[in-house]
Amino acid sequence: KHVKLIAEPWDCSWPDGYLVGRFPSCGAPRWAEWNGKFRDAVRSFIKGDEGMKGEFATRVCGSADLFKHNGRGPFHSINFITAHDGFTLRDLVSYNGKHNECNGEDSGDDHNNSWNCGAEGPTGDGGINHLRERQMRNFLVALLLSAGTPMLVFGDEYGRSQRGCNNGWCQDALSWFSWSDMAKQEGSLVRFTRVLISMRKRYMHMFGRDHFVSEKDIWWRVHWDDPYNYVCYVLHDHKASKGYSGLLFAFNAGHEFRDCDLPEGKTWYRLIDTNLPSPKDVCEDESEATKINSGSYGMHPYSCIVLRCMADKAEAFDHSGSEAAYSQLQETAEHLKEVVRRRASMELLPNLEPEQIRAGELMKRLSSMSGLPLNLMAAIDEEKPMDVDFGDIIIERAPSSTLLPLTMSSVRLPGLKEIDELTADNGAAAPLARLFTMLASLYPAL
Repeated sequence: KHVKLIAEPWDCSWPDGYLVGRFPSCGAPRWAEWNGKFRDAVRSFIKGDEGMKGEFATRVCGSADLFKHNGRGPFHSINFITAHDGFTLRDLVSYNGKHNECNGEDSGDDHNNSWNCGAEGPTGDGGINHLRERQMRNFLVALLLSAGTPMLVFGDEYGRSQRGCNNGWCQDALSWFSWSDMAKQEGSLVRFTRVLISMRKRYMHMFGRDHFVSEKDIWWRVHWDDPYNYVCYVLHDHKASKGYSGLLFAFNAGHEFRDCDLPEGKTWYRLIDTNLPSPKDVCEDESEATKINSGSYGMHPYSCIVLRCMADKAEAFDHSGSEAAYSQLQETAEHLKEVVRRRASMELLPNLEPEQIRAGELMKRLSSMSGLPLNLMAAIDEEKPMDVDFGDIIIERAPSSTLLPLTMSSVRLPGLKEIDELTADNGAAAPLARLFTMLASLYPAL
């Protein structure tokens, strides 16, 4: 009963092929669905397409029009901007059309709903690059701080690019995660994403809700008849312990400079402004957030802001705790890498009987494959001490696959000459048998 069922609800075998909000449950409404309408609406709104305010508002509030009719909640909406198919987040703001020449075919559709911000592909124009950075942050805010279940594609947290290829299924290296590229973004986009995730967890009762956003939860400050894509709304925090608390969101998705009029009688603090350079773009410690001393906040084109009203600064949350936890995880990962590089002679071998059995099975396999008669059990004499020095047997991972599981191919063994020397006084089979006994103890799956 705790299994989570998620559908990608479009299939060419159905009459209309597109079943977002109508995926057959075959019983109780348990299925969650990839919300393609969230993707399309947010892409169009953020890049400035006129007349998208109403659709955008519906999507960030949980898509009640799609999931409420059959008893499902906003968490059944899997919100996403990008997926395994199509552009990555970086390419979404860098290309107007697909560039799939690497496939050797005209593969993939070209309905990207993207905008290159003024130049196709990489550019040295600082203004265009700054706009692209803002747009990626705008997308992340809309994704992670909205009602529903967010889905983030690996690599989007650092701006991974496929160089405009929107159908990279047959391009192996093009789809790889680059740890070096991520390291370059540690203090900027990666940090921004990490703090956003911490904010979502902190205010999970507002974004991970089990009921749809209603009028008692939100205060819209929007001129709906204006086609320009400017939206402002306030989410009320009903779980505030002292006085009033809420989060104000404003998206200025167009070429104009706009003033965001702030509700009177309340004190607002800036948590996010995607127009500002890192680290000012997002506030990690809310107790240090910048206080807004005027009745309005000036917004640059294609930017968004998140402000918080706090009746008591004691309620401020320090999101830098997530940074400390992240650093600890990184240190643990480095420690594990060191562990797997240890010499095998540093590890204590357990009772060898079950290992001998596994080694015997391995020897039989090797015998059948090589055609050489290898008899393990006859060669092992438990009364004699093991005289094989395994000090030169080193377990290490190849540099290009440091995160892959250990395999037999990643074990460096002594050469044949060294093995011959070891067998000189003890017979040909015994040292080899004990060698495979040790390997079997390290690799139980053999």
